Amino acid sequence: MGPPGDTAHLAVAAGCIDKLQNKPDAANETAKVRITGTTKVVAGEAIARGKMVTSTSAGKAEVADAAGEFVFGIALEAAAADGDIIEIALTQA
Repeated sequence: MGPPGDTAHLAVAAGCIDKLQNKPDAANETAKVRITGTTKVVAGEAIARGKMVTSTSAGKAEVADAAGEFVFGIALEAAAADGDIIEIALTQA
């Protein structure tokens, strides 16, 4: 997907969360990053509405169900399968 709203890229690292909103592909093109509010993400698996989510190594959302996983959001919509696009509320927990 390309601008606006590239849903394929999430970054999570030790208390830092951001969501790339576009797909800069040229020199001097500005990246648009969302750190609060809601955003669309690509699910990496089935996700129930209301579940806390984290990021896979591929940048897709998955249920945060393991100890120590960084929670970057709460699913506002359900995903039936890998590849579904859902809206999440970003958190920093």
